[in-house]
Amino acid sequence: MNYVVIEYTPGYLPEQDDPPVFDQWVEAQNYVLAERKRLFDDDFGYETCKCEKCNGHFMLDVGDFEGDGFVYFDKRKTYDLGRVVQICPYEEELDGS
Repeated sequence: MNYVVIEYTPGYLPEQDDPPVFDQWVEAQNYVLAERKRLFDDDFGYETCKCEKCNGHFMLDVGDFEGDGFVYFDKRKTYDLGRVVQICPYEEELDGS
């Protein structure tokens, strides 16, 4: 079985036409964990917001890895639905057959 990693806003379809596909669960899991780490390592991941509303909290709220993915929110936005990064089974073969 193959696995695809999708990122989407709850209530909307995924935005990528060609999301990354893996033939091993552990490869997909490593990709998701690396993506989660990248969110923390980017400039805005650990940086705190300077506005009075946020009171110095982190700009992103990145959740824990929950077995097949994680959710993150941009706390600078009043009504952020969040983003989900998730591993899903993928039925097609990697070679396109």
